[in-house]
Amino acid sequence: MTTNHDYRVTKSREGDFIILSFSDTTSGIEESSTFHAPWLWSNAPENVARTHEGQRVHSPSEYQGSLIESASITAAEDFIEMSIKDQPEFAKFKMDQTKICQNDVLVIPNPTPHNGCFHSINTFQPATCTSDNWKKPKDCDHWFLKVIWNDDQKSISFFDLEWLQVWRYDKVALERKRKSTEVTPYDTFIHRNMRDKNFSKPRYSGLQDFDYERLQMDEISEYQVTTKCDEFFRLLEAVFLEGAAIIRNAPLDYKESLSPLTKIGSSLGGLSHTSMYGNIFHVKPRIDASNIAYTTRPLAPHQDLAYYESKPGLQFLHCISTDNDHSGGESTLIDAMAAAHKFRDLAPEYFRVLATCSATFVKQRHDLQMSYQRPHIVLKVDDNMDDMNREIVAVNWSPPFEGPTVISSDKMQLYYKAYAAFEQILNDSLPNHAAHHALRDELSNYAKKFTWEYRLNPGEILVFNNARMLHGRRSFKGTKRHLVGAYTNMEDTLSKYRVMLRYRNIPTGLRRIPNVGNGSIYL
Repeated sequence: MTTNHDYRVTKSREGDFIILSFSDTTSGIEESSTFHAPWLWSNAPENVARTHEGQRVHSPSEYQGSLIESASITAAEDFIEMSIKDQPEFAKFKMDQTKICQNDVLVIPNPTPHNGCFHSINTFQPATCTSDNWKKPKDCDHWFLKVIWNDDQKSISFFDLEWLQVWRYDKVALERKRKSTEVTPYDTFIHRNMRDKNFSKPRYSGLQDFDYERLQMDEISEYQVTTKCDEFFRLLEAVFLEGAAIIRNAPLDYKESLSPLTKIGSSLGGLSHTSMYGNIFHVKPRIDASNIAYTTRPLAPHQDLAYYESKPGLQFLHCISTDNDHSGGESTLIDAMAAAHKFRDLAPEYFRVLATCSATFVKQRHDLQMSYQRPHIVLKVDDNMDDMNREIVAVNWSPPFEGPTVISSDKMQLYYKAYAAFEQILNDSLPNHAAHHALRDELSNYAKKFTWEYRLNPGEILVFNNARMLHGRRSFKGTKRHLVGAYTNMEDTLSKYRVMLRYRNIPTGLRRIPNVGNGSIYL
């Protein structure tokens, strides 16, 4: 066992894993985590291409069973001398960028991996250390794990200890991660407003709002991400933390080339899902309406384009005009992932049905036919797939665009009961009899308590996470209500936000980012 600073490392007798012990940065309590030899080998710095792309250069299947001969904690200011002593040829080695193979060169994570880095080296400033080019980190107390392998070359790997702490996979770390990513009713902006003693129905019914003129409208380049875009950053932070936000004072242009949505979308990774309705689409009453959205009828809470494998991420609804008599047409939102979390507590049997039976989402018209099957509630993949307490990572809900249910006959009756109960917790307009007996009041009350409702005014843009939030509309009178809509792809937009976090040097552990609803936990 090696002891140094606040870290200790113990190697197993066989060398198939190490146990890293350290003091937790927040609680001060000593914790420990196991790292297995195959995991360390696969994620070693020398196994990452030293380029700005940072691809892994060896498949995990190439691991030949190397074991750990020794493991120690090494101070940043000491390990160069130790490295040269342990590997004399290293001092004479000149980097050949065409040779990116395990053991070709001793790679030390310098500069240290940036915040949120998936790889064990900083891929934006490729880390390849030699005795000539190594620079000691600014933090002279920086520590590394040094692993010597039992292969023929006695290969050496260095790991940044802070990076290892971020990517722990022990039970305590995974439970802590879940608490920081799973969406619950307590994470909704509705709950935030309720717990605020000074809350008195503010404008926008509690959503954070942003001024259009303060948003940078140019395409966000790397330079702009590092120096500008503070308003864009705050906008994305509000949407990814709370599910939705309002942009105010937007111009009323609705031609595609002039539309604020075109400009905003281009700054957030580009507009997406454009083949069916175009880059932007118009929602207003039509005499020959082919879609319920183009009528004055109410729209029940739903997600758009649930029949896509990857449904839209962010959705924008820009109000161009309304009828002056204020007769309905309010927009509604409810956090579907938070509602699913509550539903699991109230109706565990129904929850299991909706998490294990696939619904059929469809879009069919004269020029297209699309379908996709998946459960209404998606849980994180884990070693016990029968456990219904796994983390909720997605909800899929779009009643107007569902086709025949294709599940085993013995589950059909229960499926429709579960469906009715879940809709009761999502739709505050349903009568209580849609659910069953003792559940109906609790489900209905939740929907009424956690539904956001607001009538958009001209120049206001509602921005929401289409994968997490269900949106709807109250019925209205008149013909002047006109909204312009658009979508962005979740992964492209989320990438913009991650980059903004990185360049603001915000440590991963200090920012709670809930799951976005795309079927994966937030990493």
